[in-house]
Amino acid sequence: MKRNKLQRTSYFFVLICFSILATPSIHAADKVTRKGDTRTLLGKVQNVTRKSITVKSKLGQPKIIPSSDVEKIIWDGEPVSIKQARIYESNGAFDKAIEKYKNAASSNKSSNPLLKTDIQFFIARIIAKQAMGDVTKQKSAIVKLEAFRKSNPTSFRFYESLTLLGELYLSNKQYDKARPVFLQIGNSPLPVHQMQAKSAEAKILLAKGKTTEALAIYNTILRMPAQKPLQKKQHFAALLGKANCLQKSKKYTEAIKVFEEVIAKAAEDDLALKAEAWLREGDTLRLSGRTKEAVLSYLHVDLLCPLQHAMRAEALYQLSQLFETLGDSTNALRSSGKLTGDYPQSVWAKKLSGQ
Repeated sequence: MKRNKLQRTSYFFVLICFSILATPSIHAADKVTRKGDTRTLLGKVQNVTRKSITVKSKLGQPKIIPSSDVEKIIWDGEPVSIKQARIYESNGAFDKAIEKYKNAASSNKSSNPLLKTDIQFFIARIIAKQAMGDVTKQKSAIVKLEAFRKSNPTSFRFYESLTLLGELYLSNKQYDKARPVFLQIGNSPLPVHQMQAKSAEAKILLAKGKTTEALAIYNTILRMPAQKPLQKKQHFAALLGKANCLQKSKKYTEAIKVFEEVIAKAAEDDLALKAEAWLREGDTLRLSGRTKEAVLSYLHVDLLCPLQHAMRAEALYQLSQLFETLGDSTNALRSSGKLTGDYPQSVWAKKLSGQ
């Protein structure tokens, strides 16, 4: 009797062990996170194009995700240092992040070419972020992004790399180089990319002093459907552009109302958009003689948007000037100290020193 019981126990133990070994681990899969969604989709990423990726799971039908919707992919078998690099990048510790990504590239044992491409993109992305607040890194960032788009024309990161490249050209006032980049983005079949390209075209026109033409494009974007989160983001970017047009036309009161609308209604986590709205609202208040209110707008950028390096550097410069105007030399020195300490290679630090 005891022997039969022991045999049955051994039999079930073997079955359990076999089922565990035969069942694929939940960790043996790529993990995809979509923008605006905290859930993770498990499966194998395949059929990668500029437009989309396909995630094939063990159960259920394959899911096609537009490239513009991809927030993050944790690749099966990726080196641990990539996770560390992501944390450093999200906290603005860019030098440490680059070091970890480079470690990942050298220690990577995965044969997945998509993982290798992602590491290449991450390094280029960080240098682009650095370049927005450090003019000495702009050339390197542009070289890496140009190399990425040429060598990875079918990557789902393709349009994201073009966006970074176009923004760098815009920040450097290289409009003739920025325009074809955004035109290529506009050729995407995805509506969010088309809205983004139109907004960039309007921004270029505004920078060239063609305010009426720029405003017309922004109004066109505002009439486009904006149901999905990414489309809503482009909608508010266009609304911000419209406010900038009103400011350039010296319609300060109207512009401030629109800036306030963007700040109040844009997504809470879209700090890049909010930072620009506070910054340009500060400009508008300053130009209309409302100095103390302008200081408050600029302070929002300084205190609430520490990772928006280019805009924070500009806000700190304006604060150093306005505090001096208000006779507050202590805060003027504090602002200029932050600027030269945090962004010594920025155009605003150079302007402060008279270069």
